[in-house]
Amino acid sequence: MLLREVGVTEIEKKPLLISGLVLIKLTKDPIAVVRDLRAILKDDPWRLKVVYKIKPLEILVDTRLDLLGEAVDEFVSRIQPDESFKIELRRRFHNIKSEVLIAELAQRFENPVDLENPKKILLVEVLGSNTGIAVCLPTDIISLQSLRNGSKI
Repeated sequence: MLLREVGVTEIEKKPLLISGLVLIKLTKDPIAVVRDLRAILKDDPWRLKVVYKIKPLEILVDTRLDLLGEAVDEFVSRIQPDESFKIELRRRFHNIKSEVLIAELAQRFENPVDLENPKKILLVEVLGSNTGIAVCLPTDIISLQSLRNGSKI
C-alpha cells in the first residue's frame, strides 16, 4: 500500500456522505505525507488509478462561521508577512455562502493576495457539517491528472 511506503502505519477512514470523496485521518503530519506521496507519484502517477486529487487537511472543525474564523486564526502565523496567499475554497453540501466565508477568513490576513501564483494557500474544504483547513504550498495539492499529463505541479 502506498501510504505504508511513506511511513503511514495507522489510518482511520472517516465516513462521508459525499460520493467520490474519502477522508483519511493520519497520525502523521498530512502535509509531510502528501509531499512524500508526490515524490513517489511524480515518477509513477498511475499507481493510483482512480484517484484524481490529494489534498492535505490539518484540522477538521464544525462548519460554523465563528468556529472557522477561530480555526483560521491559528494558521495566520504560518504565512509570513511578505508571502502572498490565496484562499482555495471548495464547498459541498452546505449552504454557507462562499463570499461570506472568504470575506470572514481573508480579513484575518494582512498578506498580499495572489490568485495566480501564491506562495501559500489557505485550503478550505467544506464537507457538509465539517470543514477541513490547511495552510500549504501550491505543490502540496496533488492533481494526478496533471502529473499524468507531465505537469510539474
